[in-house]
Amino acid sequence: MKIGVTCLGCRSNHFDTVAITAQLKKRGVTIVPFTKSADCYLINTCTVTGKADFQSRQLVRRARKRNPEARIAAIGCYPQRDPEALARLTDADYIFGNREKRDIAGFLCGEEGIPASRQVRVGPIESETEVINFGVWADTGRNRVELKIQEGCDRQCSYCVIPITRGRPRSVHPDRVRSAVESLEEMGYREIVLTGTQLGEYGREFRVDFSTWLRRLLGETRSARIRLSSLEPWHAGDELVELYRDERRLCSHLHLSAQSFCDGVLREMNRPYLGDRVGRLIRSVVEARPETAVGVDIIAGFPGEDHEAFRETCSAISALPIAYLHVFPFSPRPGTVAAGLPRCAPEREVGGRVAVLQELGRKKREEFFTRFIGKWLEVVVEKGSGRNGKPGNSSGSGMVRGTSANFIPVVFPKKGEACGEVVRVKPEQLCGGRRPYLFGRSER
Repeated sequence: MKIGVTCLGCRSNHFDTVAITAQLKKRGVTIVPFTKSADCYLINTCTVTGKADFQSRQLVRRARKRNPEARIAAIGCYPQRDPEALARLTDADYIFGNREKRDIAGFLCGEEGIPASRQVRVGPIESETEVINFGVWADTGRNRVELKIQEGCDRQCSYCVIPITRGRPRSVHPDRVRSAVESLEEMGYREIVLTGTQLGEYGREFRVDFSTWLRRLLGETRSARIRLSSLEPWHAGDELVELYRDERRLCSHLHLSAQSFCDGVLREMNRPYLGDRVGRLIRSVVEARPETAVGVDIIAGFPGEDHEAFRETCSAISALPIAYLHVFPFSPRPGTVAAGLPRCAPEREVGGRVAVLQELGRKKREEFFTRFIGKWLEVVVEKGSGRNGKPGNSSGSGMVRGTSANFIPVVFPKKGEACGEVVRVKPEQLCGGRRPYLFGRSER
């Protein structure tokens, strides 16, 4: 049986997709690219925005067009939030929630083959007590691997459906995480990305402070560099800043879910901090470790964001040592408080604000990249690159591609470097465009 697999959304979704793919392979399934003809298609959906809902439905339609006889499974956050809508708006054969992810491989590979009847299975995620799919390791074909150690959120930000789709916070026991990191190091991974719905909540049920535990983990494991996926500003305090200063195996990269730098907007979002708090945190991290890439999430057009509030956010971003932005237009999510708030800007104007922020983010990224021209970067060789620097098969291109500890994509001529090897590269020029990168020469 051939199955095409794809996913949308966050690193936790990617972790689950890799785990499910590994389970399918163990059952003898041939995994094919989602763009190819298959007997079954598996789509791990996202529902954090209206656009993500649309993209999830679109993937179902594309799979059906690709092979009208195939069985299609849509799983994850969209079904968890609204299985009836997904069933009504698509012809997916199987609609499974997040709890059911752990069983989907066995379901599709049952003794009698893929079931013919349409099925909707969405269990109550609020009663889930485990981090789903932890303990399933696989060869991802890359040398950076996500490790989901926490899941769930009870924060209740006014715009967010994640508590509805991921359930209450729960963590993997610290001993199991340490063993997992050791196993992944033995498998040859040179970088491990710790991820979770609210990563900074890790260990709460074990009365473990995240930063204290992270320092211990770095001391108890050996070789792989550790990257943090994303943190909420209230989880990043003085001890985390000290970690960035002291621990060289902790990648010089911090991504913060800031969302806005306007205090009034943050209050409407039910975010428990002020914009100045985030600014001080960013400056402290960069002062402690100047090469650190700090990225932030920003929502444009949130209810209450008038012209002055938007200018306040843009002004703060311009003044801060931020390396890049992830920009999202406000998307009202059914069942959230923000969905009922009056909008301050029409959709067209929100699109204009997104464009302004994206341009600001592009300039920030290129300025940050340019700082490292002529300086040595440690890069994990990940995959081949085409002649123009875009990711691709390295066969015949003579180029390799990797990512530096501070999250800069680097392309350089191959001189025998093996995939997974950590090499020193000196960038020589910035290559711009929608996905900028640095081009340079390795130490060899």
